[in-house]
Amino acid sequence: MCLIIHNPKAKQISQEILDNALCLNPDGFGVFFHDTKEIIHTMSWDESYDLLETGRPFTAHFRYATSGPVTEANCHPFPIDDTFSLMMNGTIDRLVSKVSVDTVELCKILNGLSEPKIVAILTTYACRFALLNRSNGQVTIINNDLWTIRDGIHYSKANCFPIEKRGLSAATYKTSYRAEETKIDEDYGSFDNEWYDEWEQWDEDVLWDVEPVPKPKSGKLVSVAVYGTLKSGHGNHRLLERSYCLGDAYTATAYPLVIDGLPYLIDRMGVGKRVRVEVYRVDEATLARLDSLEGHPDWYQRKEIQVQLIKGGTVTAWVYMIPDSRSDTHMNDTGIYSDCY
Repeated sequence: MCLIIHNPKAKQISQEILDNALCLNPDGFGVFFHDTKEIIHTMSWDESYDLLETGRPFTAHFRYATSGPVTEANCHPFPIDDTFSLMMNGTIDRLVSKVSVDTVELCKILNGLSEPKIVAILTTYACRFALLNRSNGQVTIINNDLWTIRDGIHYSKANCFPIEKRGLSAATYKTSYRAEETKIDEDYGSFDNEWYDEWEQWDEDVLWDVEPVPKPKSGKLVSVAVYGTLKSGHGNHRLLERSYCLGDAYTATAYPLVIDGLPYLIDRMGVGKRVRVEVYRVDEATLARLDSLEGHPDWYQRKEIQVQLIKGGTVTAWVYMIPDSRSDTHMNDTGIYSDCY
């Protein structure tokens, strides 16, 4: 059902809200910068993050496709005429089509009308709209009573806000996690449940009473996918305790994961299985510590790959791998490959 964030005073938005916005609405992104009147569309998560971290006033649309193909051409906003463009959160049933976006069809109806008439028509629909004026950089919020306002920022939906996990029981979390696991099995095939069984044995009091760790205050953040001892519950996870976890994921393509005492991922695309990972947003100092731990580039080598988040969306993330050319000298390639450590 999409999400619009209207931030006219360029206030800082938390990393978790932006992560949730992209995870829940993974089908494309568009932004209108009020200061330059510039519109940018992208299908890239990383570019979306970069655009939102520029410190400029913006109105952004995160698409969840309900009609029309998932392509950059179908990212909001859409032009109404030479002056106005439109972002929409909601669905107009009579305009829904498999080949077109309902917002595009609505823009065709509004073309040629004056601004007051456009606003009057939009208020008749139970949707949230942002009417963008490309001539002066102004944005009009339509159906304001349907929006959520926090710290002067308009959100067309509230489901991007963080959920406080301290109030969630371990039993409730496990029930929801099992349901998620079943869905993953249906989508990607079954996987080894050792990881879950190990997690289930953790001390629940410790797990749920940990205070939230603050996000680093400065420095560019990058995504890192971890599959071994850096995962939560393992010995080296201490290096990531101050980093925000974007979520569990699978590698977009198969790689050989060998577990021979310690886990090793070989840089040999298309062999083995899609590997389950945890994805973190880390600052430059944390990335340097990870490089030191993994012996990059002399032992492991850090490489960017695509990973598919379980809660939705694809992101580019760094992962530490053994080069295929050195798999026989750096480790014991048993030929038996797993999908999870």
